[in-house]
Amino acid sequence: TYFPWNFGKTIIFQIVVELLLFLHIIGQAMKSDDKTAKPMNWLDWSLIIFLLVITITAFTGVNVSNSFWGNQARANGIFTWLHFGIWYFLLSRYFSEKKDWVTLLSLTAGAAIIVSGTIFFQHSLPAAWQSEAGGGIIGNRAFAAAYLLVAFGLALVLTFYLSGKRRWWSLAGALVLLIALFWTGNRGAILGLFTGGFTGLAAAVFMVKDKKNRRLSIVALSLGILASGVLTAMAITKKLSVYLPRLAAVINIDSLTSGTGETRLMAWQIAWQGIKERPILGWGWGNYDITFNKYFNPHFLKYNFTETVWDKPHNWLLEIGVISGVFGLVSYLSIFGIASYYLIRKKGEQVSFVSPIISSILLGMLAGYLATSLFLFETSDILLLFFLLLAFISVEYAPRQVVTLHPRWLAVRRFFWVPYTLFILISLYYFNYLPLKASYYLSQARAAADGSAWSLAAARAVAVPAPFVGETAIFLAERFIQLDKAGADITAKETASVALQVADALEKQSDRYRDNPLFPVWAGQVYMALGEKVDPKYYINAEPLLLRAHGLSPQKQEFLFFLGRLYLLEKDFPRAIDVQKQAVAADPSISTSYWFLGLTYIASDDVATGLSEIETALKQGYALTLDQRLYLLDIYAGEKKYDKVIEGYRHLIKDFPDNVNWYIRLATAYALARDKASALQTTETAVSLYPPLRAEADAFIKQYKLK
Repeated sequence: TYFPWNFGKTIIFQIVVELLLFLHIIGQAMKSDDKTAKPMNWLDWSLIIFLLVITITAFTGVNVSNSFWGNQARANGIFTWLHFGIWYFLLSRYFSEKKDWVTLLSLTAGAAIIVSGTIFFQHSLPAAWQSEAGGGIIGNRAFAAAYLLVAFGLALVLTFYLSGKRRWWSLAGALVLLIALFWTGNRGAILGLFTGGFTGLAAAVFMVKDKKNRRLSIVALSLGILASGVLTAMAITKKLSVYLPRLAAVINIDSLTSGTGETRLMAWQIAWQGIKERPILGWGWGNYDITFNKYFNPHFLKYNFTETVWDKPHNWLLEIGVISGVFGLVSYLSIFGIASYYLIRKKGEQVSFVSPIISSILLGMLAGYLATSLFLFETSDILLLFFLLLAFISVEYAPRQVVTLHPRWLAVRRFFWVPYTLFILISLYYFNYLPLKASYYLSQARAAADGSAWSLAAARAVAVPAPFVGETAIFLAERFIQLDKAGADITAKETASVALQVADALEKQSDRYRDNPLFPVWAGQVYMALGEKVDPKYYINAEPLLLRAHGLSPQKQEFLFFLGRLYLLEKDFPRAIDVQKQAVAADPSISTSYWFLGLTYIASDDVATGLSEIETALKQGYALTLDQRLYLLDIYAGEKKYDKVIEGYRHLIKDFPDNVNWYIRLATAYALARDKASALQTTETAVSLYPPLRAEADAFIKQYKLK
């Protein structure tokens, strides 16, 4: 699939849950007695209310399709959450004995240990499963860390369930998970680990009745607080980086106000703006990116273009507030509140085989999970264990009572399997098979090395009526633009035809969801590429789309860059300069904007002004690529600014001392600047690096009379 670490696994999970629910309904239909477990406790109701709230706010939001079905990148739509809700209820109904949970927790810990192995030895995985993000089979190291955090807690619970050698095996497994967690180096999950540890130890001090274990808890809590204080002091005084550099990289206080820490704070500020605008019902599940673009902070571009695209604020609680409003946030937190209430209340006779120590661990897990969520967001891997944790608490701390069903319900449930059979057949085909099929063709389009291969896979992907057609079109457009920039031929009739289909699909999505600037901006880029390489008539289609995107996110410099390039292609230099000036005005501290403004002036034959803007960009820290450095040196040479040319090639020689071409060009620059001695010396150096140049060098020396 297009996102093999998340999307394909989520679809398989949905299929399994649907089949399990089918078997459950068949089993209920075949039962002849009127005895059943009591269906609801407070934790069940809190979960149902949360799922109901996020479903309602999805339909009142700005993009119901994205909210309900989600996308491949996150696989986190309402449809998926409903499956996890079913997973929770099936677990809490059928896993009622200690042996059931021992088996399930053992399998969970074993799977997590395998995941740890893929993190330690990820380069041994099949190529399609490897990820540069360091998370093994889960992909991103941050998501892997959050998954391992919950798995570690469940392994500890299992340790206190077991006895004898099996307890030690479980403890060893928990240690492996702990090492893997630190191996990821994710600060959010490690903060969650410490938060959960302190919470669990503090809970044990009050909940454990055995004096010996209580004293051990007090000592462990005291040592933990002392160690945290010492490490924090060492981090502040920079001594930690000297003695424990790997740990210092994790406990990096400066990261909160620089780099990704600063961008995260800006994303949180945008989330708060979104909450203030729609505090009650929110923007709809999964629609933070619309808020992000509307309230875009142009300072994001200071870091790079990848930082200008955020679909998550990396704070789950803030995100819930944005996408489902205050009702969503309160209903979500109520799940933790009720679960914690069940854990800390007096056990009573109902609770079967739990102990205060296990209760303390579970409280710590809930606290650690919430702390981690302040820096991350949910994925299917994490939710799989989170709902398992909730089911365990529901079963062991709020047992259900056996009640007698009404005779009418007995008659109804015997026929309920008929409509569900129809539903599961439709769901398996439309909501599972078709999304997998579309994602498969999309992955082929991503792997395409030329326009022909892209068009073949893209045509198949667009033809599949999957729920996330808009996202499919965006990814296809992205790959199309990448191929065009890489020099691939996009002028073939088939390629251009499929590109027009993609642009048309994006236009339709733009008309349907008018708050999202991503649909028009990608459609505009496709039309702009077709206008440049196939027929200029497509420029007419590009302009209104790019203007619409700019109107939805007026502070986003990237949209202005696209507009400026369009006007350059149309030779409308005054408008091109005007929009590039708007990009500079959005945040005058961003060097990239000055670079593009300078290029625009040069393209309009105002080279002097263009070089002035480019030099401003360089003073503000703009980092040139090799091609950009050579382009700029050619401009300086054309303006006979040989001092700049000489300086530039000196830097290139310093960076690439074995490249003889730089010596040749430097010698030419010296000769044109009438510095004959330096030109001769540089020429001889070039010959010493590559002796076959001797004849050409002698001709050069003679031409410029260097001797």
